[in-house]
Amino acid sequence: NDNIAAVAEFDVLGADGKPVSREHWKIRYADSEETRSGNRTADKVFDLQESTFWMTVDNVPYPHQLAIDLSKVETVTGFRYLPRAEKEYPGMIKEYRVYVKSADFNY
Repeated sequence: NDNIAAVAEFDVLGADGKPVSREHWKIRYADSEETRSGNRTADKVFDLQESTFWMTVDNVPYPHQLAIDLSKVETVTGFRYLPRAEKEYPGMIKEYRVYVKSADFNY
């Protein structure tokens, strides 16, 4: 019942069903990032630190968007995400859509 989204870690699963390397990933777009009360920028979704996370600013309406450049063409078979770990935390993802394409999106 809030309008905050948060993700601690995000994996893209490759052809073998295992996570693809995040070494060269880049954030291309994030519609919102909370920086007033901490460093909660979008690049935290692939920093390999479960204690850090991307979080949107409160009172920014849905939908929220995050675009990640994987830096090379990958066969994507799925994804998984880790939500924030704090008790009674805001930001659990209720609904989502994942789009994959080899060219950049128009924002």
